[in-house]
Amino acid sequence: MYIRQRMKINKLLNNIKSIKIEFIYLIIGLAWGTTMVFLTPPFQVADETHHYYKSASIAEHNFICESSDGILLSADKANFPHLMQVGPVRAKESQYINSYSNPNEEGLISARMSICYSLPFGHIIAGAGLFIGDLFTDNELVSFYFGRMANLLFATILTYYSIKRIPYGKRILFVFALLPMTLFQYASYSYDAIHISLFIFYLAYVLDILHKSKQPNNTQLTVIGLLITVISNIKIGYYPLFLSIFLLPFNWKNKRKVFKYFLILILTNILLILIRSKVLGNGLITYELANPIEQIKYILTHPIDFSAIIVNTFISEIRVLYYGIISRLGWGGDYYLMPFDYYQFTMFPLMFIFTKKEKTSLTKKTRIILLLSGLLTILLVSIALYAINTQLYSPSIRGLVGRYFTLPLLLIFFALYQFNFKEFFNKHSYIMPLIIFFSLIRIIYVTIQSTFDRFY
Repeated sequence: MYIRQRMKINKLLNNIKSIKIEFIYLIIGLAWGTTMVFLTPPFQVADETHHYYKSASIAEHNFICESSDGILLSADKANFPHLMQVGPVRAKESQYINSYSNPNEEGLISARMSICYSLPFGHIIAGAGLFIGDLFTDNELVSFYFGRMANLLFATILTYYSIKRIPYGKRILFVFALLPMTLFQYASYSYDAIHISLFIFYLAYVLDILHKSKQPNNTQLTVIGLLITVISNIKIGYYPLFLSIFLLPFNWKNKRKVFKYFLILILTNILLILIRSKVLGNGLITYELANPIEQIKYILTHPIDFSAIIVNTFISEIRVLYYGIISRLGWGGDYYLMPFDYYQFTMFPLMFIFTKKEKTSLTKKTRIILLLSGLLTILLVSIALYAINTQLYSPSIRGLVGRYFTLPLLLIFFALYQFNFKEFFNKHSYIMPLIIFFSLIRIIYVTIQSTFDRFY
C-alpha cells in the first residue's frame, strides 16, 4: 500500500517537473494578473490617470495630440477618473483633465498634458481594449477593465513566447516577469506593460540568435530594428539598453553593410524624435526648482561630485528603491509589505535562478556588453531625473523609483548568470587587495574630513 502511494506521488512529481516553465508562467501570470486587474481600484497605479486619457483618446481615433489642442476625448472619458476616487490616494490635480472644460464643435474636451509627447506605441493596446469595451457597453467602468485586460493579455502572452524562445536563463525571465511590481504594471493602463514585455521579447530574440552563432539575416535585422525603434519611443531615456545589439554576431568583414544598418537605425530614431517634437511639441515637464541647463553643466564640470550624489541617493533611498523594484504597489503613499515578505521575494527567486546549472553562450565580451548596457541605463535615468526633477546643487536625486530599474537589472542578472566568480578572483588575485586598500583609504579620508568639518 505504502509503495503504491509512493509510486503515485513520484509519478505526480515527475509530471509536474515535465511541465515547461513558460507554460507555468502563462497560467500563473494570467490568473494572478487578472486578479490584480479587478482587485486594484481604478487609477491607483502610478500615473494611470495620464495613461488612461491617452488610451481613451486613441480608442476614440485620436492617435496623436495636436500641439495646439493636446489630448482630445469625449466628456464621458474625461470625467470618468473624477468619478472613480475610490482608492486611498488621489493622484495630483495635474493628472486630471478639468471636467468643467467646454467641449469643442465636435463635442470633445481638450487638455494639454505631458503624455501628449508620447507616441501611441505604448497605449495602442489598452486603447484597442477600451475601444472593444465601448462596442459592447456604455458603462465606462466595464470598458475601463477591457483596457486593463488588453494590456495584461498582450504583455503576458508576449512574455510567455519570450521565455519559450530564450535558449537559457528562462528562470531569470520567469522571476522578473512574476515580480509583483511587474504584474502590477502588466495589469494596468501603464505603458510600462508594453515597454517591459517588448524588451523581454527583444532580449530573448537577440540571445537566441547569439546562441545559434549565426549571422543575423535581413529579416532578423529588420525585426530587431523595429523592436528597438518602438521600444525606445515608448519610454524615453532607456537608449543604453540597446547597446545589447552588439551581442549579435555581425559580419564585420562586410563593414559597409553593418554601417548602413546602424546608420538607418539611428537616423530613423532621430527622425522620429524630430517629428514628435515638431508635431506634438515638447511635453517635458520640469520640477519648479530645477534648472536643466545648469544641472547638465554641473554634471559635466563636476563628474566626481555627481558620482557621489548618485551613490548618496542610492544609499539613502535603498529601502524605497528596493521595495519599488519588488512590490511597492499603489499610487503614492507608504504601503510596504512585511520585511519577511521581501526576504521571500529576494532569497527564493535568487535560489531558483542560480541553483540550476546550464550551458550558456555568455562569453566575457557578451557579459561586459550586458553589464555596461544595464549600468549605463541606470546612469542615464539618474542624470535625467537630476536634470529635470531635482533642485540645483541638491545632494541627492529627487524622484528615483525602483520600478525604473527593472530592465537594467534584468541585463545585469544575465551578465552575472552562471559566472564563475571563484575562478575569476583566483585568476585576478590582485583585485580583492586593491578593493580593501582603497576602502581603507576612503575610511581614513572620510574620518579626517568629518572631524575637521565638525570642529573647525
